[in-house]
Amino acid sequence: MPRKQVLTVCADANSSIGAGHAVRSLALAQEWQRQGGKALFFGVVEPEWLKAEIVESGIELLQNPVEQELLTPEMFFLKIPILEKGSWISIDGYGYKAELIEPLRSSAFKVLVFDDSGERLSQSADIILNQNLGGEELIYSQADRVLSGLNYALLRQDILHYAFSLRAPQNEDEISILLTLGAGEHTSCMKEVIILLARIAQRAGKHVRLLLIKGMSSIDPDGHLFPSEYLSVEMLKEPSEALSFYNRADIAVAAASSTCWELGYIGTPLFLLQTAENQSLVFRNLIEQGKAQVFCEQFLLEYIAETTFPADRTSRRFVDGLGADRVVDAMLSTLRQRGGKNA
Repeated sequence: MPRKQVLTVCADANSSIGAGHAVRSLALAQEWQRQGGKALFFGVVEPEWLKAEIVESGIELLQNPVEQELLTPEMFFLKIPILEKGSWISIDGYGYKAELIEPLRSSAFKVLVFDDSGERLSQSADIILNQNLGGEELIYSQADRVLSGLNYALLRQDILHYAFSLRAPQNEDEISILLTLGAGEHTSCMKEVIILLARIAQRAGKHVRLLLIKGMSSIDPDGHLFPSEYLSVEMLKEPSEALSFYNRADIAVAAASSTCWELGYIGTPLFLLQTAENQSLVFRNLIEQGKAQVFCEQFLLEYIAETTFPADRTSRRFVDGLGADRVVDAMLSTLRQRGGKNA
């Protein structure tokens, strides 16, 4: 970047919507700064680990006390006085209405809008970004430019720089399964999955070491709710250790959320659940294209019976890790094409 361009990413993270919107917005902000720009993060961010990661990335966090639906352009400009005309703003969250986005463009700001399932089909924007497998199927008629598909999957810098290693040979009677349903509150679903995994382990004659990332779910931290000689629970205690859990997993049972792109980058075999309506496109396309399987007892039993662990992960990778770089390149090319004064 010829001069320090400013990008303001707007996203929330809480128990009801999880952290997926905020995590991918953070990945975009990190790449923007890596290429020489300045990034700000604007939103309601509840998880302490995510606040810490934003700040540790050198990104200023501006907490927004106003619900997305109530945010007006005037309030937005008051909250972020550093904004310059011609700078970029990214919007990630379905609470942000067109009534906010249109005036931003009219005021000579460049606007990138995230979409997952076609909610923004008629949305005007400089760029619409749908990083999901199957995003190419959707027609965004009002956007100046559309970036869609896995080539634009956004991954944080800590994942891209983590030294994921080949697993050493292990006890043939033990496997490690990662369980993550996102940062939201999914207590009842998570309990059902754990009970089913214990039954699968018993039927397979294996000991399962369950690597549990509970998010905001209320699960007994000592694992006493799930006594089984075939299953032991290891709970993630420090968010900074999540990538170690990813690296140790032979199999992942996950929600069809942004976590899929992280695990797809590593190559971990995926068994998916749909825990939210906006995951339907991701869930369907990952299953149909053979990049994941539906989480059910029979499919997982068959996979365990047919697989020698640890399995090769390289051939299972379907995300190349260059998505954020491609998105930032597209944003900068838009500035150059428009001949903005900051380009």
